[in-house]
Amino acid sequence: MLPSIPRLVRILPRSQLKTELPIPARLVPEPHRSDAKRATLIELLQQRKEQAGTAWPANLRIEPVVPKQALKKVSPETRKELLELMRER
Repeated sequence: MLPSIPRLVRILPRSQLKTELPIPARLVPEPHRSDAKRATLIELLQQRKEQAGTAWPANLRIEPVVPKQALKKVSPETRKELLELMRER
């Protein structure tokens, strides 16, 4: 007779198992939360800059983030000039 999976598998009731610790219901890791806000790269760099203080290199500048809604009511020609002015050189 050839061995088969149903022939090799034997199901034991939990009462027959001898364990010192109680058997946990599930051993599944906690899922990652997608609604938790992660820090952006700019926020992380700003935190590092604050921590470094005067030790922060002068050639590393962080441009401020300007949301589109802040420039929504500005005319397109002026908007382009404003964006160029806001960039550090």
